[in-house]
Amino acid sequence: GGGYGIKSGELIRVCMTSDFFLKEADEWRDDAWELMRQRPDVLAFQKAGYEVEAFDASAELCRIASEKTGIEVRQLRFEELEGEERYDGIWACASLLQVNPEELPDVLNRIYRLLKPKGVFYASFKYGSGEREKDGRYFYDLTDKTCRQLLERAGFFIEEIYISRDVRTGRNQEKWVNAIAKKQVYLRVNL
Repeated sequence: GGGYGIKSGELIRVCMTSDFFLKEADEWRDDAWELMRQRPDVLAFQKAGYEVEAFDASAELCRIASEKTGIEVRQLRFEELEGEERYDGIWACASLLQVNPEELPDVLNRIYRLLKPKGVFYASFKYGSGEREKDGRYFYDLTDKTCRQLLERAGFFIEEIYISRDVRTGRNQEKWVNAIAKKQVYLRVNL
């Protein structure tokens, strides 16, 4: 279960990295598969006893992930998330990289609303400052400071923000901002 308050059997949402299976990804697909082998999120959460729902923007990745995991992986973009207080945790490892700065606050607000009180949210972003394009792909990089600001504006209580190095071969100079945050619980007092 981990030290962040999600017990085995609780419902978490896993957001998967989207465009690994697009034709345009041929140049970096091997790296993508290596990353997925190193962190098969859905399977790891299932083995730990969590009830998992997963989604991705890519129809092809949804099909492949559904076959590998035995669960329906829905085709959905972050901007389409709807609902309130449904999940005990949301895991978005390298999943919000392509959300632009104009849409990211709304996406974080949507994620916040989807969490139950005290729900846990994990997210990781490439470490850097601002928008960039690499190999024809758009990225919005964050520093630990900008990550903290965005999460706090969405209402999150920050448990931890830390910087890590990329574990993929040849990428140890690349850094990631990792955030673990919780949905705050407010006490209402009627006077």
